[in-house]
Amino acid sequence: MLGEVLKIIRIATMEYETESKAAKKIGITPSYLNRIESGSKYPSDKILKKLSIIYNIPQEKIMSFDRINDKLKLNKQQLLKLILNYYLSDEYLSTKTNKEQETSMQKRK
Repeated sequence: MLGEVLKIIRIATMEYETESKAAKKIGITPSYLNRIESGSKYPSDKILKKLSIIYNIPQEKIMSFDRINDKLKLNKQQLLKLILNYYLSDEYLSTKTNKEQETSMQKRK
């Protein structure tokens, strides 16, 4: 379920440990984010894109986690481990470094 994946990602990032902080950052209400994370609402592409930006993870990776979760029926601990492994991976670290370099170059202009 995509909502469960998004909730685990939010918790894993630790920067947005509450629904309120994450919801405020992307311009939706905490109750709407709660409905997304509980699975009663499916996020629009616009909201999914905003979430991927604040969680610093590509949308494709979020959807990949959702497909893996659906296929393997992971429990919350397994899903958290999968997501944390991504945030500790070279793939994530190189993406983050590239984004930091781009931001630095834009500031110089």
